[in-house]
Amino acid sequence: MRKSTQAKRPEKRGAADEDLGLVSSEIRGEVALVRLSNPPLNALSAQMRVAFKTAFDAAVNDPKIKAIVIGTKEGAFPSGADLSSADTDKAPDLSDLLQHIEKSAKPVIAALHGAVLGPGFELALACHYRAATRGAVLSCPDVTLGLVPAGGATQRLPRLIGAPTALDLLLSGQSIKGAQARRLGLLDVLSKDPAEEAALSLANDLVAKGEAPRRSSEAHVMQDSGSEAIAEFSKRRKAMEASRLEAPGRIIDCVEAGLLLPFEGGLAFEKAAFEDSRATEQSQALRYAFSAERAAAHPASVDLSIARPVEKIAIIGASGMGQGIALACLGAEIPVVLIEVDPALAQAAEARISQVISKAIERGQLSEREVAQRLELLTVSGDLEAARGADFGFEAVDETMGAKKNALRALQEILGQEAVIATKSVYLDMDELAKSLPRPSRLIGLRLQAPAHLMRLAEISILPTVARDATATVISLASRLGKLAVTCSGAPGLINERLLATYRRAAMVTLREGASPEQIDGAMRSFGFPIGPLQGIDNVGLDLCLAQMRTVMPAASDAIAEALLEAGRKGRKVGAGYYLYEDERGAGVEDEDGQKRIASMRNTLGITARKIGRGEIQRRALAALINEGMEMLASGAVPSAAEIDTAAIAGLGFARWKGGPMKAADQWGLLNVEATLRNLAERDPALWTPHPLLREMIKNGRKFGDAFGG
Repeated sequence: MRKSTQAKRPEKRGAADEDLGLVSSEIRGEVALVRLSNPPLNALSAQMRVAFKTAFDAAVNDPKIKAIVIGTKEGAFPSGADLSSADTDKAPDLSDLLQHIEKSAKPVIAALHGAVLGPGFELALACHYRAATRGAVLSCPDVTLGLVPAGGATQRLPRLIGAPTALDLLLSGQSIKGAQARRLGLLDVLSKDPAEEAALSLANDLVAKGEAPRRSSEAHVMQDSGSEAIAEFSKRRKAMEASRLEAPGRIIDCVEAGLLLPFEGGLAFEKAAFEDSRATEQSQALRYAFSAERAAAHPASVDLSIARPVEKIAIIGASGMGQGIALACLGAEIPVVLIEVDPALAQAAEARISQVISKAIERGQLSEREVAQRLELLTVSGDLEAARGADFGFEAVDETMGAKKNALRALQEILGQEAVIATKSVYLDMDELAKSLPRPSRLIGLRLQAPAHLMRLAEISILPTVARDATATVISLASRLGKLAVTCSGAPGLINERLLATYRRAAMVTLREGASPEQIDGAMRSFGFPIGPLQGIDNVGLDLCLAQMRTVMPAASDAIAEALLEAGRKGRKVGAGYYLYEDERGAGVEDEDGQKRIASMRNTLGITARKIGRGEIQRRALAALINEGMEMLASGAVPSAAEIDTAAIAGLGFARWKGGPMKAADQWGLLNVEATLRNLAERDPALWTPHPLLREMIKNGRKFGDAFGG
């Protein structure tokens, strides 16, 4: 074995010297082990690409080297790339670098472990052979960022596994585990040994047998299934039309180009498509949403390393929310004690939790043994003593101050001194709740959107008095539960309910002025919401929605909604609200009685109905959401626009490919937002009077998305 060599960093470093420090090379007999060394992600930045090419070429040009293994010194196999930094003459772009690797006359083997994502996945495809650990997960998630892959995935993957299967992966961005990748033919070795050991063993076998490089560009699976693939392209394009996303269609174009063009031509087509996709507003919004989610879930002000371990959770209250919280915790394999003093409610809760978990067998998600193991983690009891020893407590009782104070005090009395307790309260004064406790610094707000075991949004409300480790603990727990966490103050309504109340109020004002329920809901579905605001009110109930709105907006009232309520039209639960419902699950329809009541109330208010177009309906709603977002920012209710946009996407159903209301404001143009608000202000001053923050941002040339490159 020859001496290991590694690029050194001298006292005076030029750019090239620094680049070389990102990669190390080690000689193992006739095999060169080239390791990327910029943990944790080992991203293929411009500097990394320069350093890697230098080390790779040295191995290629060494006559004593017969094969090359690509691995990592620490951290993951590359799972990212700073593609914006490819504008230097020195740094090859990703596609050119991977093509350079594939053209090597010596076999190149990828040593894969952990999450092999995006550029790392494309690097693996460019290698001639691939060895992976059993825990490796492979994915090309570019489509979720509105991007066409930049490193040849649309050309190499179809040649390896066929166009239909490749499109399944490329259009969904879904991950596949090592065993599935092996079945598809993407892996040559799937080993329980470390990836480098498996790759080196494979490399030595290839050298001993005199095997030549096996290039993905020369594979023929796609050509062999060409007629099937051509029919597939038309079907996939049609299926993607409803998504309104641009990147999937571009990816299909690239795969089709790979069938029709020589490999080099297909790469050039993909490269141009990537640059086009990166410039679209959709991709900018999707990339912003991704960055905003990560920033919201990992606040810079919180040290997650001081989070306390959570090994047992106590929940007081077997309500629907209590059951959902229990299911979410059990899904994360955390033991749960559910306290409910009403025997009938306790029995019903236990039966429902068992039923929900057992259904995972029918879906093929869990085995009978796994279901049994999960249910063994659940204890349902009417005795608070059963909660002793838990290190985290939830209250899931009625939304009244008295009930919550009693539940929280009971938890603090039975749990340890350092246990964190969480309230699900949305509308009550968090400060008053904390002051009622012997240890107020251990109280935090954790609202999981219902149904808690299915929905992703977790709103964490933090008082200034809360202990730092309690904050870190609840953020870490939310992540463990698979939730998308956002932090905010303890202000009533948190983030999601404030946005929801604003959205619904804008719809009510628009209805009052002349638009019909279907026109309003249709416009907002067209904008990208899964359902319209009035449909949503009907689903929840007009009575409940109005009560919630008044909690967040004390002055909120709506004469039409009140008139519908007086007529008994509370929504879907009674068969009529803004719409008439002929059956429990059917879509609502506008009916004569409802239309007459709306028109009558307009007359009573002295309003002459006017036609309001789809675009105006959308602008009204968006302007109101942006204005409310600015109020939350200015008041300190949220730390940044990231929390607002993340909550809007995960909770409100705002189109992810628009980035959230604050990102949409950037793309709309803040001057346009201000002009729209000024034009609407007199119709509902509380809703549309431009917030002073807007003028300040325009004056200073700022944008809401500045933290993520706008």
